[in-house]
Amino acid sequence: MAQHVGTIAPPGTAAGGDGADATPPAPGRRRVVALDAVRGLAIVVLLTAMHPGPRDALPYQYTHPEWHGLTFIDLFFPAFLFAVGASIPFSTRTDRPGAVLWRAAKLALVGVALVTINAQGLQLAGVLQHIAIAYLLAWLVLRLPRRVQLGVVVAALLGSWAAFVAFADGPDPYSMDGGFAHTVNTWFFGDFRTEGIPQSVLSFVNVIVGAWCGQLVRERSDSRAVVRTASAWAAGLLSTGLVLAIWVPVNKHLWTPSYALISGAACVGFFVAFTWIADVKGKAAWTKPLVQLGSNAIGVYIVTILAVGNLWRVRGPVDRALDHVAPPLVVTIGWAVAWLLLGWVVCRALYRRGLFLKI
Repeated sequence: MAQHVGTIAPPGTAAGGDGADATPPAPGRRRVVALDAVRGLAIVVLLTAMHPGPRDALPYQYTHPEWHGLTFIDLFFPAFLFAVGASIPFSTRTDRPGAVLWRAAKLALVGVALVTINAQGLQLAGVLQHIAIAYLLAWLVLRLPRRVQLGVVVAALLGSWAAFVAFADGPDPYSMDGGFAHTVNTWFFGDFRTEGIPQSVLSFVNVIVGAWCGQLVRERSDSRAVVRTASAWAAGLLSTGLVLAIWVPVNKHLWTPSYALISGAACVGFFVAFTWIADVKGKAAWTKPLVQLGSNAIGVYIVTILAVGNLWRVRGPVDRALDHVAPPLVVTIGWAVAWLLLGWVVCRALYRRGLFLKI
């Protein structure tokens, strides 16, 4: 089914005019590699940070801040959201509301099943549910005229800021003990959830950023032009996020507006780097392992979450034996590398056979 590609891009990105009637070039494989590689990078971080072995000795950048702050690992979930958005301009379901709703429902149902299995009791909040909400909201926004899309994004960021200020229990609207996200999530889930409703709603911004980059790939035939334009977007998102961080702390737990912008800028930066390597420099082969890992992202995620939630019951003797022959850091890194290699070998085999698990 033909896609209305002219509506899925930020203002001023189309080549010539506003692009509403432009016919984009057919998306070549070489130009989609960068988007696939971003998803693969997220899988690398997932596998090396969430392996079923001991993770106490992981480097600081592989641990989430207790509350405010930003580390490298805080960027891997936004990279998933970016990849979800980047696929929208290329998806045949974009013009079929029923298909979009069904995909969001499947994501949410699988997510509930995963967290319920691991928690051994019904849990409604989780990562895939978060993605489902953000994806559905982004799809709705992307159906609007492109100039309106940017206005909705700005309004959502400002609205989140205003909501936290309005619901503040004290002088700090972003405290660990109360506020807007705590109040809303308590209504829905009984207590605070990192993957809660306000966080899921605002993270549609990260999906939108990915969709704009996907549309940029479709509309620009010159990879260098893609790099220049996306670099400008990354700089704009980063500078805006840093300025906003003066008043609004960067906080993944709350998915604050500053966090949404800075993490979005980082994902665009990854996209720029992979576009430069694969398309401008012609070194697409360098990104092939990432592409292979990212090709079955949902399958890798499901297996990893189930493994982390259940293998700890049987891995204890192995870890205790390893503690006698190597320092904790070596054991932790060994698990991370082994888990990553195992994931890559499986994904590579599936990729070469054209087998992809999709929801």
